[in-house]
Amino acid sequence: MRNVQITSNDAEIDQRLAELQPYVETGLTVSVSQPGRRTKDGGTEHSKPVVEDYSQAVPGEELREDVSIYNRKVEEFKKECPDFDAVVGQDLPIFLSVRNAILKMPNGPQIAHFLGSYPKLAAALCNLHPLEAARHVQEISDDLARGILPIDGDNYQAWKLARERNGK
Repeated sequence: MRNVQITSNDAEIDQRLAELQPYVETGLTVSVSQPGRRTKDGGTEHSKPVVEDYSQAVPGEELREDVSIYNRKVEEFKKECPDFDAVVGQDLPIFLSVRNAILKMPNGPQIAHFLGSYPKLAAALCNLHPLEAARHVQEISDDLARGILPIDGDNYQAWKLARERNGK
């Protein structure tokens, strides 16, 4: 079995910011070091690493399908909510895990509109671990489907308390 070490030369802040980037800006370059070469006189000579560039990587088929389905739902939701583009079109930071969760939810456009309507709640999700934030999107989806809305949507703690009072 070979030992594999995966390292990044990006600073920690760059790695964290990369999580927030849209898919179209994602790229990856992989450098794989090679074992040294033996020379005729018994010495070892350095080998150049193999560099693979995936900067032209495109989202997978599943993501494209999720986006397509989500876009169809958005067109239907816009009939009920004409301010959708203005509310959702804000520059709000969200994790890719949150975006993926929204795309997969049956009421994804409603969730996106809800988070756009309450930007402080959307910002509070960024203070969580990305997977925990995605789990909260599922809770928001359930709450919206049942008609449970926070008293003060800008207050994340108030939303959590209202949710607990209503029996999740």
